[in-house]
Amino acid sequence: MDNSLWSSLPKPMQEQFFNLADTETKKTKKRLLSDTNKLKQISSQIKLHKTPVSESWKNWSIACVDGSDSPVINQTLGSRYGLYGACIMMFKGNKFLPDSEEYKSGKLVLDQIGSSDDFQKILRLIMTYNERKLAVSKLNEVDLMIIDGSFFGWRVGCSTVKNFSLPYENITRVSQLIDELGKLSKILLESKKVIAVVKRVSTGAINGWIKLKGWDNLCVTQNDKMILSSIMPNNTFFSYSDFFQSKHDDRKKLNFNFYSLLNHHNFTKQKISYNLVWAAKRAFEQVIKDVNPDIADSVFSTDRYYVKSSQYPPCCIELSQNFENISDLLSYIVANTNPGTGLPFPIDLTDSNVTIPSGLTQEFVEEVEAQLLKDNTLDLSDISNHFSRLNPQKNE
Repeated sequence: MDNSLWSSLPKPMQEQFFNLADTETKKTKKRLLSDTNKLKQISSQIKLHKTPVSESWKNWSIACVDGSDSPVINQTLGSRYGLYGACIMMFKGNKFLPDSEEYKSGKLVLDQIGSSDDFQKILRLIMTYNERKLAVSKLNEVDLMIIDGSFFGWRVGCSTVKNFSLPYENITRVSQLIDELGKLSKILLESKKVIAVVKRVSTGAINGWIKLKGWDNLCVTQNDKMILSSIMPNNTFFSYSDFFQSKHDDRKKLNFNFYSLLNHHNFTKQKISYNLVWAAKRAFEQVIKDVNPDIADSVFSTDRYYVKSSQYPPCCIELSQNFENISDLLSYIVANTNPGTGLPFPIDLTDSNVTIPSGLTQEFVEEVEAQLLKDNTLDLSDISNHFSRLNPQKNE
């Protein structure tokens, strides 16, 4: 403990945090015991399936795309700076094809005006845009394309920035960037050969389903990935479309996003169809607020599978409801899971190649400043003022 960050704090703060940790330990224990008991009662209602075994994927041409941006943006008195990168890697079955990588790197520099959260959102949109462009460029060359993150997860929060101006390539406004992202994401989804690996899952559709059944006392304080981690044995899978099957023919009525919304809705006892209609209406309203209405149907034509093949939590993949070769795909996921992360190893490999390290953005800004200092046409005090840290007490 002597070399920990904890020990660097003043003694009174150390003691306060120890007490808080003790309180949180007791609270978490109580929560876990309660959730475990509830899961025992509902686990028999959650459909799990054995993953199929196939080796046809060994002949597949596969591409994997991932991206990264500045973990912390660099803020000087004059500007905000962010870096991004995107990478695509090619495989034959589970064999990496040497020299197949392609990279796209860039920067975003805007005036030090307005919210830094808005800047971070725009930076992330540009990164995703470059990921999607790389994916579409190789789509006709592969049997399977793996992308990082939900097909349309980037849409969340777009309403706060879509009216901003943006000097980027041939784009002048963020709304144009959002439209292009929507078109690219739709192309990938409708190809029926792209899967999205969703690492950060916050969906609460299973709890929404429990509430819809009228079993409020069995709702747990966990997202779907946590619930499934607790009940799924190795070499099994779970899918929302299978779980939410009912007499309704329109699968979009059963989209997991709608059930997740019900998790946060204190509805009175109504017909199931009434509550699903309410959730669908709310979900469509939010999508239309964030992005172009033309892609709203596409947003809700996705399905998600959870595939467990190691001691790690199951891997969540998102795909088209009309995806072909599901059995072969599931076999591929199981056979190519990295036992250290629970994810397909190509996404881990691509991620490690493209990750922008903490501190790189500051070094980039320092390089720009150093080059400007050599320019005799500029006033040194102007350069110094521009590159002074926004918060003098903090580095990046």
